[in-house]
Amino acid sequence: MNDKRAQLERKKEIQLQHKLKAMRGKYLDLKVRFSKTECKNKELLEQQKRHEKEKCILRDLETRNLKLREFCNEINDKRAEKEIPMLDKPMALWETYVDLKVRFDEIECKYKVLVEEQKEYEQEKCILQDLERRNLILKEICNEMNDKRAQLERKKEIVEKQCSKMQRTINDQWLRINDLKSQITEMQAQKQQQEKTCEHLLRMHQEFERKIELLEEMHNKKQERNTDMCKANLMEEATSKDLKERTSLKEMEQRCQKLEKEIEEKHDQSEISIEESIKNLDKNVSRLTKKLFKGLIKEFGSTEQVMNAALACDSSFDEAILKHLKINFWVLMIPPQKSRIARFFSPVGRAIMKPFRCCFKGSDD
Repeated sequence: MNDKRAQLERKKEIQLQHKLKAMRGKYLDLKVRFSKTECKNKELLEQQKRHEKEKCILRDLETRNLKLREFCNEINDKRAEKEIPMLDKPMALWETYVDLKVRFDEIECKYKVLVEEQKEYEQEKCILQDLERRNLILKEICNEMNDKRAQLERKKEIVEKQCSKMQRTINDQWLRINDLKSQITEMQAQKQQQEKTCEHLLRMHQEFERKIELLEEMHNKKQERNTDMCKANLMEEATSKDLKERTSLKEMEQRCQKLEKEIEEKHDQSEISIEESIKNLDKNVSRLTKKLFKGLIKEFGSTEQVMNAALACDSSFDEAILKHLKINFWVLMIPPQKSRIARFFSPVGRAIMKPFRCCFKGSDD
């Protein structure tokens, strides 16, 4: 689950990075366009200033043109007034006519130039109007671009904040993953220690079972020996009937009864020893569990806290169990002691066997 979450967060980070790159590309394009529009705007302002200067020049030319027209009209009026007296003076009139014609031609040329300049001025005026209109459109576009730029900057700040938050969450998750990995390694080490202790306990259990089997085999062998001894004694008694005329039937019965008692006592002793070894093992196990629980209660404070730690599967609980097992494991290694009954019957059996030995010696003789 943590790996899937980390992969999803990485994918989200990559998508956010791609979005940021796209937003940065758009931002750079808008910046370039804005710089171009600013350059164009500056050029248009310079052209507008030039056109204003040209307008002033055209106005001056128009005023001059009006003055020239007035001057021409005055000259024409004067010429009409002087036509009659000048008939007498043809040469002077001709010269004045030539001068006036030259002036008129110059004025006409100037007028044509002024008309052409006026046409150019009107054309430039139309161009200026178009440029002003375009300038207004460009200004609106620039304003829109500035608004978009502000929006993009806000979005960029939001995305950067989200990226920082995502990075923090990723770092926190990486720390959690590392903590979980360390906990997993600790749990694995504890599990290995528990497995080792379980294997050791199983070996000890197998050794105890082997000891119990050996004790049972010894008991069976003792029973077989006792039966063989009984048979041998009976055979010897049967063969020694002719030789033993002194002994009476009562003595033989007493001896048989004693032998049967000895066999029963030996059988009881072997059973008691086996039962005692099993009881000792159970006692040792119960002692070990008691000491283990006492150590856990001392370490955790109370039985409720021990139960809570066991239910919570805490690592400290496992460590405490291993520690107290190592401390109290010597209880299982104590060899089983003989009971008081076994200690009592061992010399009694020897005392019972003494008269029979004498009998057997006499029979052999």
